[in-house]
Amino acid sequence: MGLSNAKRELAAQMIAHDTEPDYRIAEAVGVSRRTVNYWKKRPDVSTRVQEISDELSARLEAHYARLEWLRELECCRLELRSKNPITKQVALMRLREMGAL
Repeated sequence: MGLSNAKRELAAQMIAHDTEPDYRIAEAVGVSRRTVNYWKKRPDVSTRVQEISDELSARLEAHYARLEWLRELECCRLELRSKNPITKQVALMRLREMGAL
């Protein structure tokens, strides 16, 4: 859902990313800081900020899941170099479970 006003949409994006203070958001959007504070209280803007925050959280969660999978993959690959046959067998089973083989 986008806001009807492009300036409010940009402000909502910047608010959701939470990397800039309100005065910088106001400068980037071309409005006063009071206007940004007013927009933050509007239900449509706060809903949009929450939507954007949820999207960012989901992307971050997916990224961390991918990193965890890669870390597990690397651990299994290292275990395959082991001289212990049981360690190698367990690593192969884990790789199969991960869909990496």
